[in-house]
Amino acid sequence: MTEEQPEEVKKAEDKGEFASVSVDTLQSTMESFIATANTSAVFSKPVQHGDTTIITCSEVVAVLGFGVGEGGGGDKESNGHGSGGGGGGRTFARPVAAIVASPSGVSIQPIMDPAKLALAALTTLGFMFAMMGRMSRGRIR
Repeated sequence: MTEEQPEEVKKAEDKGEFASVSVDTLQSTMESFIATANTSAVFSKPVQHGDTTIITCSEVVAVLGFGVGEGGGGDKESNGHGSGGGGGGRTFARPVAAIVASPSGVSIQPIMDPAKLALAALTTLGFMFAMMGRMSRGRIR
C-alpha cells in the first residue's frame, strides 16, 4: 500500500529539503488564490436601464490558511519519517453599494444588510452588559 513518490520529492528528501516541495505547492496555490481578487469581483458590469446606468460595488473578503510539517516516529526498526502540507481558502463577496449614473447626476446608494446590522447591535449590547456586570462585581469587594 505504499504510494510511489514523484522524483522531485525523492530528491528533496535525500537532501533533507522537505519544505521546499511544500513551498512550491504553496506558492502556486497563493498565485491561484490571488488571481480571484480582481476588480471584477468588486465592481459589477454596468447595467443599462433607459438613460440610467447602475454598477454594484461589493466588499470582498479573502481567507487563506496553510501548514507544513515534517517529523519522525515509530519504533527503532522502522525509523519512520515523513513530511506533508495542506491548505485551503475561500473568497466571499457581498454588495455594499450601487453607483447610479443618470442624466441628473451620479450618486452612490448604500445597500444595507439588515442581518449584519442586527448582529452588530446584538454583539454590542452583549459586550456592554458583560462589561457592566464585571464593573459592578468589582465595586462589591
